Amino acid sequence: MDTALSATSRDDWERTSARTEIAPAPTVTAPASPAVDEPSGEAGDDAPKAETDHEKPRAAATSTLPTSRPPRLQQARSKLKHGLDWLADRPHVNAEPVELYVVCPADPDRVAGEGLPTPHLFVAGTLQPPGPELLEAGDNLLRVRVDEGGAVDLSSIDVHVPPTLHLLLASRGGSYLLPAGLLERTHLLTGYLNDPDGGFRTSGEFRDRPALRLRSVGARHGVEGLPTDVPRWPRTADATAYTLLPAPRVGGGLAMVSSKPRVRAGHRLLRLRVPRRRAIDVRAAADLLADLTSVRSAAAALAGKDTELLLPSREFDLVTVVEVLAPGRLGWKPVSDPGGRTLSEFLATVA
Repeated sequence: MDTALSATSRDDWERTSARTEIAPAPTVTAPASPAVDEPSGEAGDDAPKAETDHEKPRAAATSTLPTSRPPRLQQARSKLKHGLDWLADRPHVNAEPVELYVVCPADPDRVAGEGLPTPHLFVAGTLQPPGPELLEAGDNLLRVRVDEGGAVDLSSIDVHVPPTLHLLLASRGGSYLLPAGLLERTHLLTGYLNDPDGGFRTSGEFRDRPALRLRSVGARHGVEGLPTDVPRWPRTADATAYTLLPAPRVGGGLAMVSSKPRVRAGHRLLRLRVPRRRAIDVRAAADLLADLTSVRSAAAALAGKDTELLLPSREFDLVTVVEVLAPGRLGWKPVSDPGGRTLSEFLATVA
């Protein structure tokens, strides 16, 4: 996948700026079905039998996988709680079930239990499988059935499109957005391994047809366990924040508060000037992700530790240390002027 796929959050934009009868669980050697343009269908009696909840037959690699037909579309009848602030409340969605391919940067066998690892609050699905040569090392495929209203037509997204979708928009009509808030309408069907000798090999079929779930990893901000597109702080203009020394590091970020804390013996306090949208609002992120039950993240755990704000380490060069304070008889008292140094420069002197 292209490296442009890593920029998805609103903050990153500022930085860089039919009717279909779906055959359940198709296999790569199944007979023809009216639901797809290439062979598809249910596994016959000769198909390998599952030894666990997720079948693991050893199939020969094939370069041909079934391609689904485009579903009929309609505008969502009511506002959708999809979890994406850049997507319209009533986008155009599939009016009937459709089967799509989703790139899976993990072993397909583990996705049902652990979730698909991604930094995003969405995945993209395609009617046609991508060529194996277009995938990165370690990338595999999932075939997913999406019920009515669960897949957003990308051609209906024409404003504020995140860079990660630019390449997908080049193939309008063949790509669909699966937002985290709508993943309860999905069902995992089949996993395919990207065979090192070329083509794909069936990993197995998901007997219970579980919903696709996401696991937050690898976001560009560097705070592990939080997706890229989380609420940022401050929202509209530069603001003051505070952090203690020794600096409390949490999950790849620096813990901060928006108001001056109580005096802590044995600590110093830094008053910081934080530019707009450079910190993560942990409490707002926890509130957002609480409604997205298909996403596994660290937001609730961080909020449970009374972490209000997190400043990713990649933002330290943009934050200014305004004042250094120490405990006094009547509270915090100024003890030094850092001279406008950045947070990175200041922390290097006290390491």
